[in-house]
Amino acid sequence: MTAQEVLAEVRLRNFEGVTQPVVVKAQYPMKILTRRVQLAETSTPLCILHLMSHGGGLLSSDSIDLCLELGAMTSASLITQSSTKVYRRRRPQDESRQTITARIASDAMLAVLPHPVVCFEESRYRQKQVFHMEQHSSLVVIDWVTAGRIAAGEMWTRMEYRSDTEIIWCGRRVLTDRIELCDTRLMESLRERMKGFHAIVTIVVIGPRFYPLIKILKEDSKRREENSEGGNRWVCAITELEGVDHGVVFRAAAKTTIELDDLLNARFALLRPVVGYVPWDGNM
Repeated sequence: MTAQEVLAEVRLRNFEGVTQPVVVKAQYPMKILTRRVQLAETSTPLCILHLMSHGGGLLSSDSIDLCLELGAMTSASLITQSSTKVYRRRRPQDESRQTITARIASDAMLAVLPHPVVCFEESRYRQKQVFHMEQHSSLVVIDWVTAGRIAAGEMWTRMEYRSDTEIIWCGRRVLTDRIELCDTRLMESLRERMKGFHAIVTIVVIGPRFYPLIKILKEDSKRREENSEGGNRWVCAITELEGVDHGVVFRAAAKTTIELDDLLNARFALLRPVVGYVPWDGNM
């Protein structure tokens, strides 16, 4: 198989109170399926965007560029079919890339709820996500990565992972966040530095639609500071976002992927009426 450069685009508009896709474009091997869900009698129908790819992963030098545009008073959840596998490089200079650029209009809501990224040994992955938000819009973004194919003996083994997230609120940059994982000659190995943790996650939450989740994540962070539950099987920290309509950045690391999966399921269960689907629990 050869490397692919994939361009994809989705535009959503509100027609008579219903979120409708007006543009859905994707090139092989990517596929985007749309589904409208009525969450409750009093709620606005939600558009679920299923991001799929043949093979379920990124080959060496694959590049995906996805553009999303949510019109005023639209609601959408972006999900994946399974974990995103990043296969090993064929050449030392190769890297797999994914870019998401989203524009979220006033009173619109976007939930980016992917399965985790799984980097194989000798892989290199670069991700960039940029979200342009208007007043009264809401956003939740989950960015998580696992140690690799642990059953095959890989654990943060000779992999490179970098993820950049930017939030532009009403034309002003309020967040620039980078996660970079790699081995370096100047430090101990990545596996040693991860101290036995097999998965990490960053969750960015902004806006009125996600106030309940912000409250729960703050409570989690407070409990961890007080060391009142869970031993050291997972750790977390939270940072308030300034200059937005209520926002936080929540980070957590867990000893196993299952434990982090359970953490996400428990925290996002209450948001099912808002986001329509919690992808990690297997229930539509």
